[in-house]
Amino acid sequence: MRKPIVFGFSYDGLKKLGIHYSYEDLVDLEERGRFPKQIEPRVWIANEIMEWLLVNIDRLPPELD
Repeated sequence: MRKPIVFGFSYDGLKKLGIHYSYEDLVDLEERGRFPKQIEPRVWIANEIMEWLLVNIDRLPPELD
């Protein structure tokens, strides 16, 4: 039996996509059901992140320097 290949984004990858939440904020959103669940610590399924990003692109916080 083959296991499917799952592509993911790391926390740094999320920042490159423009998702500039702190890790703690992402965990809080995840616990409230407002952000995709992690499959490993600091790793999220790419398809779920892209779907979430399409819906929430206008709600993203600005990048902090």
